[in-house]
Amino acid sequence: MYIDLETLEYPLTEYQVRERLSPATLANPLPDEHAQSLGYAVVQPTEPPELPNSWDSLQELAPKKVKGVWVQRWSIVTGEEPPTDWRLSPLAFLMRFDQERLAIRTAAKKDVQVEDFLDLAGRARYVDLSAPLVRQGVDYLVSLQLLTATRAAEILDTPPVPAER
Repeated sequence: MYIDLETLEYPLTEYQVRERLSPATLANPLPDEHAQSLGYAVVQPTEPPELPNSWDSLQELAPKKVKGVWVQRWSIVTGEEPPTDWRLSPLAFLMRFDQERLAIRTAAKKDVQVEDFLDLAGRARYVDLSAPLVRQGVDYLVSLQLLTATRAAEILDTPPVPAER
């Protein structure tokens, strides 16, 4: 790639530079020194930086002259992080209750609301931890002292990992 040294227009291909100049004045291929004498400079490619996140992107900046050589420059454009997918499998949801699960199942034998909550969670295609119905169900378990508010927050506010999907 080339840069027009007068206008700083970039990027220009060798073909575009040749189009702008008289064909008789140009060697093939176009030597760097010859291009410079005609008002153009070769821009040395640089390795783009690695993106810190998959939602970020690269933007090529105007080249910069460093120690007499024009070099390509890059900028990382921070993208918007995709929203967390709070869905997990019914089994993964129930397994999050760990030590409380047996006490909750025992309570379900006497409390129709607990029974209904476990039944709905177990039959769902997925359980969305951000859904109001799920949060209300877990809050109800806290109200019955089947789990603490801290454990409820751990269960509901920990983003699902791929194995839980």
